[in-house]
Amino acid sequence: MHAPVFSLFVCHYGRSLVPADSPAFLGHIDLCMWELGLASPARPTEHGTVPLGDGGAPDGFNRDATRAEAWLAEQLRPFGGRADHAAAFAMRLTAARFGLIHGPADPSVAQVLDASLWVSKGRKAWWRFW
Repeated sequence: MHAPVFSLFVCHYGRSLVPADSPAFLGHIDLCMWELGLASPARPTEHGTVPLGDGGAPDGFNRDATRAEAWLAEQLRPFGGRADHAAAFAMRLTAARFGLIHGPADPSVAQVLDASLWVSKGRKAWWRFW
């Protein structure tokens, strides 16, 4: 897995925390889906970039919702289909790879999800960066 997949886990979990009609996270989801080849800009600039404001806009990207939902469901299978577990996995594994927490070497999905196996390397909780 790589950064766009982890970002999508966190964004989809975040979407579950806001009202269904909220635009929160939609721009991030569009950019991740574009990176993964599951969406494309509707109006790319001459340089191939996305115009400001198109990310998350209903007409800003060409999306195949059925294909994207099937892809996401497949990615969430190791987490019991749960975006919250996938988001916790993504954040904890990222923190471990950045050396912010210490736990099992080469951990399984279950080990990454088991918070009792991980210890912060600093004085602050690993998820608090402020």
